Amino acid sequence: MTPNIDYSLHMVRLVLTFPPKLERIVAEAMITAQQRPRFTVQRGYGHGFQHRPTADELIHGRAERIVLWSLIPAQEIDALLDFLRRHVRSKDVLWWVEPVLHVGDLA
Repeated sequence: MTPNIDYSLHMVRLVLTFPPKLERIVAEAMITAQQRPRFTVQRGYGHGFQHRPTADELIHGRAERIVLWSLIPAQEIDALLDFLRRHVRSKDVLWWVEPVLHVGDLA
């Protein structure tokens, strides 16, 4: 049985990583964005610092980070990133976009 895949929507995955102190502002921005993206958030640790590490981060060799994943139609990603830049405005937020080959559910 082949999966029910809609190839008419070209989806991408937006990935954001940021320190826990920014979790609320990033989540609020995502929730209020016109694109209304659905997203998942998970706590983790970053190794290798993109920011000035705290003493605790230097001692432990890692930084607590939040990772946010969101699937969004490719044609909406630029507008969402512009919105996030206006509402979050932080060098501590690293982002990238990945292609999504297939999307579907298992029903």
